[in-house]
Amino acid sequence: MRNTVSLIAATALTTASLSTAALAENINFNVWVPPSEIIVSDGFIPYFDAVTKETDGAVTVQLFTAGQMMGPLDTMPAVRDGAVQGGMVDAVYYSKDMNYAAMFGDLVAFSPNAVAAAGASAETFFQDCPECLEDFTENNMIALGGTSSAPYTVMCSTEITSLDDLKGLRVRGSIDYHFALIEALGANGVNVPFSEIAQSFERGNVDCLLGGPTWLRAFGITELIKSRLSTVSFGTINVPGQLAFQKSAWDSWSDEVHASMIKNAPIMIANATIEVLKDNDESAALAHEAGMKEIDLGTDLEALRDSFLVSERVRLIAAGEARGAEHTERVLDAYLANYAIWEELAAEIGDDKEKFAEVLWERIYSQLDM
Repeated sequence: MRNTVSLIAATALTTASLSTAALAENINFNVWVPPSEIIVSDGFIPYFDAVTKETDGAVTVQLFTAGQMMGPLDTMPAVRDGAVQGGMVDAVYYSKDMNYAAMFGDLVAFSPNAVAAAGASAETFFQDCPECLEDFTENNMIALGGTSSAPYTVMCSTEITSLDDLKGLRVRGSIDYHFALIEALGANGVNVPFSEIAQSFERGNVDCLLGGPTWLRAFGITELIKSRLSTVSFGTINVPGQLAFQKSAWDSWSDEVHASMIKNAPIMIANATIEVLKDNDESAALAHEAGMKEIDLGTDLEALRDSFLVSERVRLIAAGEARGAEHTERVLDAYLANYAIWEELAAEIGDDKEKFAEVLWERIYSQLDM
């Protein structure tokens, strides 16, 4: 780890009378989701509060949420160039500049368990994908990991009783993974932005949505959904660059600040991931009250998922190589091996946040040298 002199110590040598507040390093951190999102309320806010407290105010953080400053397409260059010192960076949006890190956006189908996926993603990113770390370094950034979404399931405004009922239905999607899955389901993909999801369901322009019940509550469509194919998880989303900082800024901060940020990263991941799953269950309960039925299609849906994983592996490797990530298959296999280990760990962890954070620390974060 770099031996740097903290801003507080350096300034105190010159002007001992200055207040701690005046000496503090102020970090602007850009988030493009609203403050109501769990990654903000149970992730970023308590994370930065802990860092400020542990460093006695050596750093303070101003969170800009809901795209107040930059959206998902603008955050990476803003962090890289110093418009902000940190931000929520999803490499999927910058695949030409971050062709290995962008791969994590394609691992959804191979990540059915949120806890296992969050752990395996972090382990693969930091220990098995030097190219991913280089993607960030070359763009003047470092990343400290990210949380997991709730499992993707199929939720429809009509009652689904068999896979045949999905044929020809209009399913909302926005990324390559979505459309590959929608095609496998025999449905038609419709690219609808988040802001238009509710209106599209109300007008009958969309029949189904891929995601968890949390989205039903977030988009105000709980009463419109009648069926959920909940027995099969089609994966979770994990973004290792969810907590990213400009490297030039990072290098100017003290070892004390570095240590606190690294120490609290696994706590943030554990807290937010578990809270997402709890919110998902609470949202499902509300949807049940509004009339949503949980549909079990048995082995038919399981067989479809298994077949989809085969084709998705081929698509993922081809997509990675097409954007210049020649060793995509090697990274994918490392992830799958890590995921198998984390799947067993997840069974032991359950919803225990402290245990989850401890395992993340022991296996990954205690070894970081940044």
